[in-house]
Amino acid sequence: MWRANRPIAPRTTAIAIALLTVVWLLFGCASTSPVDSGASVPAIGEAEGAIDVDEPLGDDHVSDPDPEPDPDPEPDPDPDPDPEPDPDPEPDPDPQSGPIEALHALVNEARGSPRTCGALGPFEAAQPMALEVRLMTAAQRHSDDMHVNGFMGHTGSDGSTLQQRVEREGYAWRALGENVAWGYATPESVMSAWLASDGHCANVMNPAFVELGLGLEGRSWTQVFARPW
Repeated sequence: MWRANRPIAPRTTAIAIALLTVVWLLFGCASTSPVDSGASVPAIGEAEGAIDVDEPLGDDHVSDPDPEPDPDPEPDPDPDPDPEPDPDPEPDPDPQSGPIEALHALVNEARGSPRTCGALGPFEAAQPMALEVRLMTAAQRHSDDMHVNGFMGHTGSDGSTLQQRVEREGYAWRALGENVAWGYATPESVMSAWLASDGHCANVMNPAFVELGLGLEGRSWTQVFARPW
């Protein structure tokens, strides 16, 4: 005999809604890292001691039952009352030098092989880029600015453009580009993100660029690409 289903009790409905809410919170809110369509990558929310073992005594190591007393030892000479001070220690290396060197190597590694940068098409392998001191200064100052003032972009906190920042350092340029990023913990992760974005990838692979500046402060990254006059 066919019978209509009983209506769902309010308590059952409330339990079902709560379970669905938990599932949505766990699986429906995964954050993603959007990519700026210009030339930037936004943030994404990244002893053994030696043991000294004494040599065991052999059978020939037998103690003398009546050993002769040791003669009085010679007194130690007085220590130097005014020892020469140690020379100044070597200064600690720049803590950012390691990541910067690694990023430079990754840029030239990427340029060493043909690559397709999405909709911007294929690029042939390009010559390695050399680090240039004025571009390095411009890039580092922009990373400092982004880190201190809590932003990421191509316009500085003082309203400066990329062109102005490079020209402030006395660099005369024919071609110029910039990639910025925030939040990546390693050179490998930020470089991977840049190469996955058409515009950033094109900056890296552009054969017009032959000199490079790199900056890092905290997790604020800057690449400045250029060709001089």
